[in-house]
Amino acid sequence: MNNKTLKKILQYSLYKEANAISIKTKGREQIISFSLPQFIEETMELNLKSDLIALLKEEIGLPQSQTNINNKYHKFNVGGKGLPTVVSLLEEEGQKNLQLQIIPREKRLFTIRQLAWQKEQLRLIKLLSRKRAGLVIVSGPDNSGKTSTIYSLLKTFDSSKLNISSLEYIIEEDIPGVNQICIDDRIGLDFKKLLSALLKQDSEIIMLEEIKNKTDAKNCLTAAATGRLVFSSLKSQGAIDTLFRLENMGLSKKEIAENVIMIINQRLLRKTCPYCIKKHKLDPKTIDKFKTYTNIKIQELYTGRGCSRCQNTGYQGQIAIHEILVLTEKIKNLVQRESSLNTIQKAAIKEGFITLEQDALLKVKSGITTIDEIIAQKL
Repeated sequence: MNNKTLKKILQYSLYKEANAISIKTKGREQIISFSLPQFIEETMELNLKSDLIALLKEEIGLPQSQTNINNKYHKFNVGGKGLPTVVSLLEEEGQKNLQLQIIPREKRLFTIRQLAWQKEQLRLIKLLSRKRAGLVIVSGPDNSGKTSTIYSLLKTFDSSKLNISSLEYIIEEDIPGVNQICIDDRIGLDFKKLLSALLKQDSEIIMLEEIKNKTDAKNCLTAAATGRLVFSSLKSQGAIDTLFRLENMGLSKKEIAENVIMIINQRLLRKTCPYCIKKHKLDPKTIDKFKTYTNIKIQELYTGRGCSRCQNTGYQGQIAIHEILVLTEKIKNLVQRESSLNTIQKAAIKEGFITLEQDALLKVKSGITTIDEIIAQKL
């Protein structure tokens, strides 16, 4: 990277652990905004001879004539450190807007043990690694780390003995031993053609990036029904809610019950800053309330005091909370009998199902996050 200004901007984003960089240019006037952790934004206005967006296009390998980019993956080399980003660009009426969405460390490749599962959840994940057929869905809202969780699940399989492939719109990280294929409709590499090719090549484990509609859902079921273990993601509010989302997309209850074997739902919460964490005792009234609500006995909690490392917020980084629904024979029967969400949840809890709220509160107990963060996220 030759341009010093561009290099300094990217280095600054690494130093501040920015989530995104936005560059707006009109003539020589260029406005750079950094979206930082804890919802902080920093903006600087520069008057430069060099066009930063033109320089970025050159760095990314795009023609200067291209005026529209939607979600292109690019990893910058900043002083020997990789900075993976998703690039979007819009140019109109002499104004250019470029966004670099930085893939945070929390969304990069982790092992299963690094994702802070509860003991029972980790046991279920280990059992999953022995499966060879069925559909596994990781669900949650946008930007909740769904793809990263699937990457971590794929790493639990021995790629030297199994044929593992993925179809992705954006390849966020390279996974050793996995045949990762980027979907690109513009050059004929569309989802349907690529999936057909994978099925002919005897891929045993397949990741299909996201279920967006009935066609995607049917494709996942087709692959799972032919004896493959299929992983995909879906936007939904809960593990059990995912069953109803699939039904609303046009899948029958029979199809869902026969092919879906596990649903993992997740959210991201801010982590208590490890540099300024402090322990404080609770008053008897709060202890009783906590026990009544959670059935967890607790005498003290942790919070972050706030320091220079966390921008005085008391938080640094993020952690995922999960709930895992295994479609046992009992749950499958309830799905086919058109049972309500509450009925299925009660049956799942009897079988050991840990809800998002319970997982979050267990992480509060261990000091990983705080009660205030749970309230802020409206869990």
